[in-house]
Amino acid sequence: MRARRIAGIVVHVLLATGLAFTQGCKTVATSVAPGQTVENVNPPAAESFVRVLNVGVTSRAGDDASKAVAGTVQSAIESLLAKQAFRIDNAAPNIRIELTFKTVLFDRSGEYYRYNGDIESVVTRVDNGRVFGKQTFHADGLRALGSEPAMRGLANKFVPEVNRWITETFSAVSTDLAAEDVVVRRCLPALASGDPAYALDFVRIVGKEPGVVSCYLIAQDYTTRTMTFRVVYDRGAFAGGFFNRILTIDKLGLKVVRQVKRKGQS
Repeated sequence: MRARRIAGIVVHVLLATGLAFTQGCKTVATSVAPGQTVENVNPPAAESFVRVLNVGVTSRAGDDASKAVAGTVQSAIESLLAKQAFRIDNAAPNIRIELTFKTVLFDRSGEYYRYNGDIESVVTRVDNGRVFGKQTFHADGLRALGSEPAMRGLANKFVPEVNRWITETFSAVSTDLAAEDVVVRRCLPALASGDPAYALDFVRIVGKEPGVVSCYLIAQDYTTRTMTFRVVYDRGAFAGGFFNRILTIDKLGLKVVRQVKRKGQS
C-alpha cells in the first residue's frame, strides 16, 4: 500500500514539474488532470496548405502522322494546365484527359501535303468516373511543302480550340475538387513510439470522412516528429472548410499552429 502511494507521488511530481517539448517544439510545462490523456494535454499541432490537383494526359494515335499531331497538342494542353496551377502527373492523377487522334492525308501533289484530322477528347474524375466534358474536334490542315510541316500546321490549327475547351472544362473541375497538405507535429508528452500508430489513425479517420476522396501520408520527419498528409476532397462536402472540419474531430486531437509574430509586425 505504501509502495503504491509512493509511486503515485513520484508520477504526480514528474507531471507537475512539467514535461518539456523537445525536437523542435516549444517548451511547455504540462500536468495531467483526472480524466485527461497525454494527447489532449498537449495536442498535436497542425496547419494546412492548399495544393494543386494532379492531371494525367494520355493520347492514342494510330499512325505516325497522328502521333506527330498528338505530341504537339498534348504538349500545348500540359503547358496550359501548368500555367493554371495544375500538376501533370500521369502516375497518380485526380483528373484524367484522354485524347484519341485520327489524321487523314487529304491531298498530295508532288512534295506538297495536306492533312485533315479529328480528336475525340474526354475529361474524367479518376475516383468516380464522373465526366466533366466530352468533345470532338475537327480541323482541316493547310497545304504545305513537306509532310512534317503539313502535320505541324494541322496540330497548330487544333491547339487554340482545344485549349479554350480545356480552360472552360477545368473551371468546373476547380469548383468540384480540392487538395490540401495537412502538416501535423506531435511532441511530448506523446511518445515518439506512438507516431506510426497516429499516422495510420489519421489516414483511416480522415479517409472515412464523407466527401474525402483520398488521404495518405506523403512525408514524415522522425527528428521533428512531423507528418504531412495529402488530402483530396469534394469542395461541396466541406462548406465550412476542410481544415476546420478535421480540427473538430476529437480522435485526432488537433490544435492550430500558433503563428509567432516577428519584429515589426503589428
